Amino acid sequence: MTPPVDDLLNYGFVRTRDAPPGDNATIIVVGLPRSGTSMVASVMKTLGVFIGQQIDNAVFEDREIAAAIDSDTIDRFAEIAAARNAAHRIWGFKRPEAYRQLDRLCAVCRNPRVIVSFRDILAIALRNKISMQMDTLSQLPQLVSQYQALVTAIKRTSVPALLISYEKSLQFPVETATEIAAFCGVEADATLINSAATIIENGNAYYLQAARLQYQGHVGRFVNGELRGWAKTYHRDQSRLTVELELDGNVVQTTQADIYRPDVEKAGIGDGRYGFVFKIADGVDRNSIVNVRVQDSKVALTNSGQSLASYAM
Repeated sequence: MTPPVDDLLNYGFVRTRDAPPGDNATIIVVGLPRSGTSMVASVMKTLGVFIGQQIDNAVFEDREIAAAIDSDTIDRFAEIAAARNAAHRIWGFKRPEAYRQLDRLCAVCRNPRVIVSFRDILAIALRNKISMQMDTLSQLPQLVSQYQALVTAIKRTSVPALLISYEKSLQFPVETATEIAAFCGVEADATLINSAATIIENGNAYYLQAARLQYQGHVGRFVNGELRGWAKTYHRDQSRLTVELELDGNVVQTTQADIYRPDVEKAGIGDGRYGFVFKIADGVDRNSIVNVRVQDSKVALTNSGQSLASYAM
């Protein structure tokens, strides 16, 4: 039985295109990164919803699904979905930014149902500062834009969706676990609901540490007017970073670190596509101090901090 609308709103839930889950369902969890998607996925897992075999138990994200979604085609994801349909009546996955591909993912899922987490943008920005060393104020306009894209995607999709307030979930953990169970089509007694509710908390220490992004890379040689190097996020082989060239404290260029470096691959570092090149004009002072940083962070790559001329030696 569906609770009264006023109760749903009081507990921070909004249902769109509401429909019963039926005998089977695929639950897709999306939202802005660090908006509460891990909380939703952890509740689902505790309730018995299969969310993958290669799970990162800090962020509750299936590496196999993540790699398939990040690939250039939908084929691999469709193969995984078919296998999981055969093995599980209800299954799901968390991939925060999959809202950008929601239509094509839903098209190959059996009875797709979407859960979307929402969180105060300042809280997201502060969590990004902890996890990614990103500047808090500069993030706010970006987060507003990302929320607009998320809402547009939810409006466009034709499948049932459950919108959840992260802040309200902290206030009403039992009601949140109950609502997630009902939306997924899981039969859960009071003991199971209470077990799922106990994991709803803010700032879990294990999550904070595990979700903290760490980077590796190196500023290499300055040859033929080009400063070369490579940069990568640890444990995220498919991710490509944007890096900034800073000369004497001023950012003068940005570029994507996605050039294939056979030496990097030979060293056992992912697929090797993490190289970058900055073209340096002849008139640039060769005594300028070089720092190459991950964009929007304070993280400088190894071997930063020397004069430009030093990289030519």
